[in-house]
Amino acid sequence: MTTKTWVRIVRGEDRTTALRQAVGDGLRAVITPGDTVVLKPNLNGADIRGAQIAVPLASIAATCQMLREAGASEIFVVEDLSKHCPTLRLFEESGLAPLEDMPGVHLAALEEGTFVEVHPQGGLLRRSFHLAELPLRANKVISLTTLKTHHQVGATVSLKNLYAFFPNEEKSLWHRIDLDKAIVDLNLVRTADFTIVDAFVAHEGLGPRRGKPVPMGLMFAGPDPVAADTIGAMLMGIDPAGIRHIAWAAARGLGTNRLDEIAVEGLPVRAVARPFQTNLGHLNELLAGQAAVLAGANCNGCIGATVTAMHIGYFRFGHKPSDFAGLKVCIGDVAGITDDARTLWVSDHVRSPVPPERFVPGDPPTVTAVWQAVCRLMGLGDGSRSWF
Repeated sequence: MTTKTWVRIVRGEDRTTALRQAVGDGLRAVITPGDTVVLKPNLNGADIRGAQIAVPLASIAATCQMLREAGASEIFVVEDLSKHCPTLRLFEESGLAPLEDMPGVHLAALEEGTFVEVHPQGGLLRRSFHLAELPLRANKVISLTTLKTHHQVGATVSLKNLYAFFPNEEKSLWHRIDLDKAIVDLNLVRTADFTIVDAFVAHEGLGPRRGKPVPMGLMFAGPDPVAADTIGAMLMGIDPAGIRHIAWAAARGLGTNRLDEIAVEGLPVRAVARPFQTNLGHLNELLAGQAAVLAGANCNGCIGATVTAMHIGYFRFGHKPSDFAGLKVCIGDVAGITDDARTLWVSDHVRSPVPPERFVPGDPPTVTAVWQAVCRLMGLGDGSRSWF
């Protein structure tokens, strides 16, 4: 008989109380007295100052306190936000400095430490890459994250939260190549021993940095990061089977995405779930009818690469919806679309004959290839400038 893992969902008005109820005795079951623990809160880069998508101080402090009660000797609260600003400065500006007044708690900027080469067993992307040494040396890793849709991979909860363990140059590279595969490979080397999700305020649409806040008042937690991601997707009305890194992580033994193997405690998913706006829906809203990105193929990898190319190119390079006037980007075959000089066909899911100069191959295609094709088609240059 298969032993079920668990995810506990709690609703409350007070974050600290709800967090303790969601975790229960879970950390005591994971922590061995004397453990060194890495706590990875989701602080989300440029939005850390004042943005609700960042895990707030109250939740981080409560988690540190529970880790100490469970027997942790040292707790390193870690992040690497250095693509935007030195991490220690952002810790200070975000009000996290009081954490270091707690016994055994340290703030650590991963970019200031050592990165080491690692070799994932059964990896999807590369035979080796680099990760921060501190999480690899720690006895336990705890993921304290948020609930959100994501512009590239559809939805993120715990598995993606550890992405800060990569050095900056590799973070950028994996975004350009295949982010879902990189997430799985990272977790094959070092995954979370316990996950806590602060979903008091979730985000929908083009998350993480341009998502729309969704008040939910929830906390949920559990020892299996794949199960946490599965339940998190369901809470947003998203089929977890369509999120590639969740399915691949389960297939490689990092946890379970099978609902018959997950005991949902506390509130049932159906009682608190709601449909979130997707990355694609939010992008088309921003394009304001001047252009359209249409999905004929239900492939989150291809949708994510296309949405990421369009929305990051749109924001980073100061474009307006009118710059894309008349553009139709078709992901796979789209019924009822008339092919014309401003129609771009994307991904190997396109089965119909299309002009090769307006076709971007790949399953998924790279973000860079999609953006360059859009730029050429719309007379916006060659799209050679990199934004990652």
